[in-house]
Amino acid sequence: MLNAEVQSPAMTTLAKPPSVAKQVFEKLIQAILSGDIPADSVLPSERILGQRFNVSRLMVRQAIHRLEELGLVRVRQGGATLVLDPAHCDHPEVAMLALRYGPDGRTQFKALRERQILGSLGMLLLAAREVKAEDIGELERIIADFAQDSRRLNEKFWIKIADVTGNSFYQRDTRYWFRIAREDIRVGQRAHLPLSSRVDIYRQLLVALQEGTHAVSQYFNTVVELLELLEGEYDDQS
Repeated sequence: MLNAEVQSPAMTTLAKPPSVAKQVFEKLIQAILSGDIPADSVLPSERILGQRFNVSRLMVRQAIHRLEELGLVRVRQGGATLVLDPAHCDHPEVAMLALRYGPDGRTQFKALRERQILGSLGMLLLAAREVKAEDIGELERIIADFAQDSRRLNEKFWIKIADVTGNSFYQRDTRYWFRIAREDIRVGQRAHLPLSSRVDIYRQLLVALQEGTHAVSQYFNTVVELLELLEGEYDDQS
């Protein structure tokens, strides 16, 4: 279900370097996600971390506060800071951070693709109950306008499908992951299957949407094929 935007020279020149606190945050989250700082361990004190990273305690405190917001640490007032298990974290942004900073990106991207493939079936079933003639017309225009741009087609098509469902969770989640794919080149390049037959599949889905949920349920066979294709891709890389 899921083009990274290329910045102009002017944009690159004006881009601000990451803040000191952000650099500390990135080093800490890499260590937590990799297990170098394991779950249930105590994070070193602000003073020790400040010395280790050659930054002020204030910068360390800001970085730790960000980790706390994400549910990756528990800060005890006047006491030690406990590292929590990233796999048990319920903040949606942690999944994106695991793709960016986690040590096993290959497994993470495979998991994301599986989620997207399976989630597409649920969205289509909901959309088939709500779709109107004007929605079909807009989807047809999206396919025609972006047939030569696989990533843009993918984004436009599924965001429209999410909107047709009327389900705000699908709408937010779909937009969130496509924004991440645009902003992060690594995610954008690897977060969806490069299918040459995508246009044909989408045209078939339009016909099924008009025929109702029973017709859309036939997409299940395509979902199975996509999962097998994904599995084969990762087996070839082993």
